[in-house]
Amino acid sequence: MARIDRPIGINFIAALMTFIGGGMTLVLVIEIFDSWRLLGMDGIAIKSLLSFLGFLIYGITPIFLYIAGAGLFLSQRWAYLSTVRFLPLLLLILSGNMTANLIRMNSIFSSSGFIRIFFYHPHYFFWAFIIYLLIVWPLISYLKSFRVRVYFGVIEK
Repeated sequence: MARIDRPIGINFIAALMTFIGGGMTLVLVIEIFDSWRLLGMDGIAIKSLLSFLGFLIYGITPIFLYIAGAGLFLSQRWAYLSTVRFLPLLLLILSGNMTANLIRMNSIFSSSGFIRIFFYHPHYFFWAFIIYLLIVWPLISYLKSFRVRVYFGVIEK
């Protein structure tokens, strides 16, 4: 059986995911301690479904990026499959949430919900989606290329 060489882009993607995931995890831990210091346990309490979903988005995404990036670097098949299947959705949700938070910080809609902000400022979300596509589409199309799928054993040569 012939040995399949590792695609060069996998090292870059794995290093980028690990670096970003580790940095986001560090920032998240610092923000949790800072919130705990300023507001006590109320600052980190999950009080509603919306706060639970926010915790999942901001808590799971950095850890997922770090673990999947390390798994890609170690050529694990589960890391490849989870990156291709879950990374686009997580990044889409995260970019939409970050766009809404930026609009809330810079406008009079500081206490409005996501739907109202989306309908009053659709152009910000449009540009965020275009940037998301420019980043995620080449990444996923590379990861779904024939050579990468053969390397991870998703399809046979």
